[in-house]
Amino acid sequence: MGSPPSPVQGAERTKYCWDIFTAPALRKRELAGTPYRYWSSFAIAYFLQKRLSGRIDFLDAGGRDGGTLSLLKGLSLEGSYTLLDLEPKMASGRDSDFEIEVVRSSFHDFKPRRQYDAILFQSCLEYVESYSDIAWARDCLKPGGFILATVTCKNTRPLYTGVWAQGGRHLLDERDLAPTFAEIGLRVVRVCPLGGAVSRLYQTLIFNWLNYVVLAIHQRTIGKLFPKLKSRNPMWPCYRLVNATTARLDRLLPLWRIGHCIVVERAD
Repeated sequence: MGSPPSPVQGAERTKYCWDIFTAPALRKRELAGTPYRYWSSFAIAYFLQKRLSGRIDFLDAGGRDGGTLSLLKGLSLEGSYTLLDLEPKMASGRDSDFEIEVVRSSFHDFKPRRQYDAILFQSCLEYVESYSDIAWARDCLKPGGFILATVTCKNTRPLYTGVWAQGGRHLLDERDLAPTFAEIGLRVVRVCPLGGAVSRLYQTLIFNWLNYVVLAIHQRTIGKLFPKLKSRNPMWPCYRLVNATTARLDRLLPLWRIGHCIVVERAD
């Protein structure tokens, strides 16, 4: 009898991991974002908690504002935190828990100066046309180190037209994950689906339609009377609750995922 099929070879073979919603430390601001960001926040916190402890060396690739640093502190971690981004929104320095290094660079031109216990690619691999641009990730992982990444499925283009317009066009379905990373000497060891049918419906009706209608009305009414409130989204306070409700409803229809959170290790 042949060996069972790999869980990364077909979308129908990977089960949802509802345990991600037990993660205690989160990037709170993302809980009121899109359904995909909501799921991603839990999945990232869950896998980092499972695999990291004590002193670590961490690379946040494409981390922009450095918000992941607060997550690491919430997980009681310490060590070094490197932020890699073309337009970073924080500066190098040191605090009580982490030595902070900020590198302004593209993925293609990045030259790692240390090895890492973990590398995070959150919502940025969609902008990587060739994975040879991140081939350095294999050799800068410590023994036992891993990569954590989130990436959306190919059929999400209608959900995120803004991302597509900005160059986020390199999407991957589950069957594409293993061969794509294998090309740079890495293997996918865990695939966690993110979002379901209800999340897709919510994204379409609320974030891609109602959100803009309400915001336009707000800016023409309250925004004119109170200019300081013009940039505020009146729906923002309810998004966190609606996201939590949507995630629960996704259990009834655990299909038509939006993307994946994946754990990747060296192939050798």
